[in-house]
Amino acid sequence: MDLKHYIFTEDKQIKEVPLMEWAKWMGERKHILKKTTVNGVLISTIFLGFDHNFFGDGPPVLFEAMVFDTKEGDEFHDYQERYTYEEAIKDHDRIVNKLK
Repeated sequence: MDLKHYIFTEDKQIKEVPLMEWAKWMGERKHILKKTTVNGVLISTIFLGFDHNFFGDGPPVLFEAMVFDTKEGDEFHDYQERYTYEEAIKDHDRIVNKLK
């Protein structure tokens, strides 16, 4: 398996880069797209930096939304989804609105 590393540019382009460039970019925390706290619950949407479509079927999976600080039994407890950029931003906003 050939692991490729990507960055997400300011103009919303996905660019393949060498490992050290990717590591520097990730260290600058540019991969965090949205981070919102609602009623003590953190919703975080990020660019993953490498393809999480490990089986190779379909487009690369490079974005993820996660919900933290929920209680067991809550609707978004252990919530994690991966998708395209547009889907990730839309889902982030959906979760924020639902938790308000």
